[in-house]
Amino acid sequence: WTMIPHLREWTSRSLKAVSLAELRWLRLQALAETFAGGQGAPDGILRLVWRFLDDTGILVVALPWGACFVDAATCSETRHLPPIHAANVSCVRFSASDLDVAIGTENGFRVAHAWHGRGLAPQLDTHTNNNNDSNNNKNNNDHNNNDNNNSNNDNNNIVPATAGDHIRSVAWSPCGRLIAAAGYRGHLYVIEASSGRVQLEVPHGNVIRMVAWSPDGSQIATVGAEGKLRVVDVGRGIVLQVVQLSSEAALCVDWAPCGTKVATGSDDYVLRVVGVATGSVELEVRTGGWVDFALWSPTGATIAVASDDNKLRFISLLNNSSSNNNNSYSNNNNICGTVAHSGRLRRIAWSPRGDLVATVCDDRCLRVCEGESSPRTITTTAATATATTATAATTATLGRIVSESWQESALVALAWSPSGRKVAIGSEGGSVHIVDARSGLPEAGCDFLAPVTDLAWGA
Repeated sequence: WTMIPHLREWTSRSLKAVSLAELRWLRLQALAETFAGGQGAPDGILRLVWRFLDDTGILVVALPWGACFVDAATCSETRHLPPIHAANVSCVRFSASDLDVAIGTENGFRVAHAWHGRGLAPQLDTHTNNNNDSNNNKNNNDHNNNDNNNSNNDNNNIVPATAGDHIRSVAWSPCGRLIAAAGYRGHLYVIEASSGRVQLEVPHGNVIRMVAWSPDGSQIATVGAEGKLRVVDVGRGIVLQVVQLSSEAALCVDWAPCGTKVATGSDDYVLRVVGVATGSVELEVRTGGWVDFALWSPTGATIAVASDDNKLRFISLLNNSSSNNNNSYSNNNNICGTVAHSGRLRRIAWSPRGDLVATVCDDRCLRVCEGESSPRTITTTAATATATTATAATTATLGRIVSESWQESALVALAWSPSGRKVAIGSEGGSVHIVDARSGLPEAGCDFLAPVTDLAWGA
């Protein structure tokens, strides 16, 4: 605010009520307008505020040859990674501030700046290379230029410790200062976003499938091919828990909002809820296939589970108690909703408010289902780590189809807009579309020459 006096004066006169998220977006866009145009006139700021309210921002599209930054307002490409960064990208994630992007590739890990003083055009500098910035930004509007010349220097633009490691999963810490990354080498890396320095490296011994930060940012949970859950204390650099979940590979992990439990899914068809403090399995629910995804709702009352029997299941923790939890597979009374699909689910995601759940599938369809219809919370006491119901709501509509949107090829990636009104979807055919979540109507789209592997939507 001190940098833009006219913005401070104008907002005090014109904005009566605005959320903190809108203020943050207004500040970022006003800075970009000021640096680009020199003045940042109030009418320009008004236009930028409208764009936030209309769910614009930046989409990062992961592709086999690299990654593209796309203007979510028009679905037009604004910039792609320079040729020196080109590598098969497996995963992309925005930081909490939406200022930086973590990029996992088949050849290591990178961090890119999503913003600089040119509006929506991202500044694509990695934090681990300062020597070739000018060379890296030349011809960055054509990813085919200078591929041969830059290929020998590719390792200079990744975090050195991750060079050659196929990174499968990346996650930002809640504070936005650290990034967890892991992959085929079986090492967990904790990386400082500002410098690219590896703060912590923990060998696991086999492929790591997924990493997840605890809500307070003090711990990281990992699962992988060994079928084990590990919980790592980041500050002390030690492994707090090692839980053998199954003889089969563990595929996914997600922290409960309370920070005392994690949900895991494995190749043995079982969803497990594990208490972090004790390492004990508190709930097991058998599904009909490999559990590819398990995601807690924002309230912590429900877990959305996708398995390769082509079904999305909703697991209610409001039905769970110590009296009926005997670590058996008989707790299917916790399943409070099921949505059948006609192909394998590739991604699932709760909307930011938890009122909707989106899925994309091999059957070429984006489905949006009802989530939690009214606020429900679970509180946890630190002493007993026992979940108790604060408020309960009906689950009669949980999983009811709200909208469907059919595309021309299998859908493999999705990302919610910050407001939860729109969904971005990516396909194996190389198309990216932005769809209204409630109506299922497409609003914008663009096509690439390669399959989309992941999406991230930043404000």
